[in-house]
Amino acid sequence: MGSLTGVAVHANAEKPTVGDEEAEGDPAVFLDRDGVINRRSITLVRDESQLEILPGVPEAVARLTEAGYRIVIVTNQRPVAWGIIDGEDLDRIHEDIQAAIEEVGGRVDAFRSCRDGFFDECACGKPEPGMLVSAAEELGLASEGSWMVGDKPSDVEAGRRFGADTIKITGSKFPWERWKTAPEADHHAQDLPAAVDRILAEQPPTPRTETSSQTVSPRRGS
Repeated sequence: MGSLTGVAVHANAEKPTVGDEEAEGDPAVFLDRDGVINRRSITLVRDESQLEILPGVPEAVARLTEAGYRIVIVTNQRPVAWGIIDGEDLDRIHEDIQAAIEEVGGRVDAFRSCRDGFFDECACGKPEPGMLVSAAEELGLASEGSWMVGDKPSDVEAGRRFGADTIKITGSKFPWERWKTAPEADHHAQDLPAAVDRILAEQPPTPRTETSSQTVSPRRGS
């Protein structure tokens, strides 16, 4: 199994900013998790037994990998701060997602999860772009040519703040955020496979370079 980078991001870092100048680096596709990668559960996905990867998702990620995109999953997992979800269980969920994607030839280059509570001073949880920025700095990613795919207004807003093109998944319902306002997404898609169709139609594949194919060693958050 490939290594998992940046499993946790916490709020004790300075609030990130995205510069006006486009940084050089690889294009990436940032993916929200619940409702995009796996089926959303009203009782939360607390361990591997509750993980249900949505149809066509591993193959869709494999298409992005083949096209030369770096893949980063960015997910708000605030229940970890409340003790509702165990951090080690969350890591194992992500390992299972990675395994399912690798089985069909894809790869997730990094997982980023915000594990801070709602009332913590947080620079990483979406709609803040902190998880995207930290992954970009660590993996050498550029906002130019990158995408953010998610099913919530906070996903769209984080992607916009980072400078990526955005796709809103319409097939997943997240009623708790319907009242929130956010910039309109650049595109809409029913699910991740349809979003990948859009991405590959907009931008032709670019094979990965030898350096960009390297994955940073795992780093577990406390």
